[in-house]
Amino acid sequence: MDVSGRGRRGPRPLRAALPALLAVALAACAGRTPPPATPATSVEEGWSQVGQASWYGKKFHGRPTASGERFDMDAMTAAHRSLPLGTWIDVTNLENGRRAELRVTDRGPFVKGRILDVSRAAARRLGFLVDGTAKVRIVVTRPPSACRVVQVAAFRDRGNADAMLARLRDAGEPAREEPGPDGFIRVVAGPLRSDEADDVARRFGGEVRACAPAAGRQPDSSSSSSSASSWARSASSPKSAKRILRTDASSGSAPRTSCSAARAASRRG
Repeated sequence: MDVSGRGRRGPRPLRAALPALLAVALAACAGRTPPPATPATSVEEGWSQVGQASWYGKKFHGRPTASGERFDMDAMTAAHRSLPLGTWIDVTNLENGRRAELRVTDRGPFVKGRILDVSRAAARRLGFLVDGTAKVRIVVTRPPSACRVVQVAAFRDRGNADAMLARLRDAGEPAREEPGPDGFIRVVAGPLRSDEADDVARRFGGEVRACAPAAGRQPDSSSSSSSASSWARSASSPKSAKRILRTDASSGSAPRTSCSAARAASRRG
């Protein structure tokens, strides 16, 4: 018997109940609050917020996050609705005093009344893995750097990478090539200021990222993510290249150097 109801009108009682069912569905949706369309572009050290946190894990493990990285439920990361991606935060569970330093890599949570979603590892560190939620205090410890790079593209073919590099340099942009262990040659513009990076991304395409941190204060090993994702293009020409999302073993695409030194090195190249 066909119970799908396709191709024929439903029973009158069911049709009469549809408005009520629709109202229930809309009420359920009202409890989910999406992140704002325009997250903050900057934040000051010491900014804080108090509210409910939850955690997410296996269902989303391996999926791309808002930062482009693949979500790793065993890394010390978090999702926030508006903090700039790459921000480091100190999270304190106000119910037991336990603390963890996390990096914001994603957007969320999507449930009304919550301010933070943390990874499974972070929830375990903070002591609410079993309960599922906890009241927490967030304090920004390291805002993302004002230094930016743009990974414009990645190619398997050296000629295509050289052509894109020449286009960027002809336009006066500091740029370089970064061979990767996966066989792709990444074409990266920068270091740049945030507004300059946004302009390059608009004109040439690509993904804007914070520069890799300079040598100095580093997060503890449990706080670092084991992977970072990059946009790759594999096609016969730059114009017709197809952009695909890839995941690399490296922690980022920019060298570990200061913004000014990297800018000088890129221009010399």
